[in-house]
Amino acid sequence: MPYSPSFHDYRPITWYKRVPIYLTTILCGLFALGMVATTILQTANVSILPLIFSVQAFWQRGWIWQLLTYPFIDQPSFFYLFSILFFYTSGIEVEKYLGRNRFLKLFALLVVLPPALLSLWGFAAGAPLSACAGPYNLTLGMFIAFATLYPNVEFWGFIPLKWFAFAGLVLASMNHLPRHDWIGLTMLWGNCGAAFGFIKFLQHGGSMELPDGLLKNPFRRKPKFRVVPRPVAGKPGRIVEDDPVESIDPLLEKIAQHGLKSLTTRERERLERASKALAKKQPDR
Repeated sequence: MPYSPSFHDYRPITWYKRVPIYLTTILCGLFALGMVATTILQTANVSILPLIFSVQAFWQRGWIWQLLTYPFIDQPSFFYLFSILFFYTSGIEVEKYLGRNRFLKLFALLVVLPPALLSLWGFAAGAPLSACAGPYNLTLGMFIAFATLYPNVEFWGFIPLKWFAFAGLVLASMNHLPRHDWIGLTMLWGNCGAAFGFIKFLQHGGSMELPDGLLKNPFRRKPKFRVVPRPVAGKPGRIVEDDPVESIDPLLEKIAQHGLKSLTTRERERLERASKALAKKQPDR
């Protein structure tokens, strides 16, 4: 039986006051910390080469951790901060749509693909010193995924998102062409093509799920079990009402996966009753 993400997979990991904390939020925080760490290391004259991806170091020296560190190592600049903001804006919407499980798979794909393409170029063209760092290609790939999900959303109120993404891809490609940077161009188009294909694959019914429970939310509260006393002879049994929130969780999960139209008439009535019960429990303002 294929794994089906729960309703909580589409919700924030936790909340800080009234601010929802998604996986994208944590990743953007790591990008910012990476920028600070890069500045501190360079100020202290400490080499950052072990932290960026290098074809020679990865394959010959076995520095496999570079796959995890290279996206977060970059020098501080206005464009780096803009890249983090761009990733946050796109990533939040993609994570809400796909759920944390599939979002993590997309993120892993966009992280691994540039080093893989760089390695192929290095072995084919005899350039073992090739290296890459920073979230540039990762950010563009995530934005392409966002534009693939919502192609007709108007950016700035008049530009469809699909055309804005296409223009951005063309401009990014033009930065590589004058320098004949075919390696950088390959990584750029590889990430954008992979993001587009990933979303289209899922939209056409493909399944790319991780095993159930692998990404279990550690911040989610565990349900409390209640012991219902056995009814005494001659006295009516005690009726324990179900928690409205828990009772509609399966319905909300079904809506998240298949839409509101997938509910039956009886399920719609249950949803309405639970909504009214929740409304009664809320204190009057």
